[in-house]
Amino acid sequence: IPGTTEDMGDIRLSDSGDRLFVMAGDEKVHVYDNLHNEEFVTGAQLPVRNFSVNGDGNYMVLTNDVGNAVVFGRTNTSWSPIGSEIVTNMTGGVSTDIKGDGTSIVLVSPNDDLRLYTYEDGTWSQASSSTGTRGTSVFISDTTDIIVDDSCPLSL
Repeated sequence: IPGTTEDMGDIRLSDSGDRLFVMAGDEKVHVYDNLHNEEFVTGAQLPVRNFSVNGDGNYMVLTNDVGNAVVFGRTNTSWSPIGSEIVTNMTGGVSTDIKGDGTSIVLVSPNDDLRLYTYEDGTWSQASSSTGTRGTSVFISDTTDIIVDDSCPLSL
């Protein structure tokens, strides 16, 4: 939009480069397709503070200030929530990542222990946690190995 600026919080790009995710100052994630059309806007569910997308750009997880998370999945050009909001009550800048197939998410913060959630039978549930594992960034692999900050992989 000519003559305007947007406070950018963070950006992600799908592995193929056909989908761009932009977290803006309006506490929403805007999703754009390869023709620069806005495909989806999140944030009505909760004000977004952190987000992550899987490699192909068909799943994303959003978190707010207290670590509550909402996972979205994409079918064709339509986005919809997967399960209900995950209430964690984590604090201190929650970081998140989502497994490639969209069935697991991991959350961590400097103030709260790492938590792994899995989606099964239409419900998200806490599958595991790691007492004392705290941090500011997190990664989950397709084999569910987890890396917090720059530490060695954890297997939960």
